[in-house]
Amino acid sequence: MWGPAAYHIQQSAEKFLKAAITSRGNIPPKTHDLVHLVSLVSATCDKEVEEAANLTTVYAWLTRYPGAPPIGEHHIDDAVGRLKVIKSWALSMIEEK
Repeated sequence: MWGPAAYHIQQSAEKFLKAAITSRGNIPPKTHDLVHLVSLVSATCDKEVEEAANLTTVYAWLTRYPGAPPIGEHHIDDAVGRLKVIKSWALSMIEEK
């Protein structure tokens, strides 16, 4: 039940990061790896942003394949918090440009 929500949280984070890459005049790669996307926006970032990207990336594939561990409401609460961190950072990178 919560799997689709987790997937869309990851997708939202991915879109914020790809917007930041695009704002710098670059074409974002076809990847779901949020840590890689963060590194393309800026060579440095807060540990919190890197950790949020790392923990959120897994939802790109975890929720789409059978046999994956179930996603619970508590996972969604945590993922929303991480999305807020990524969103805030990505928007600050766009404004900084």
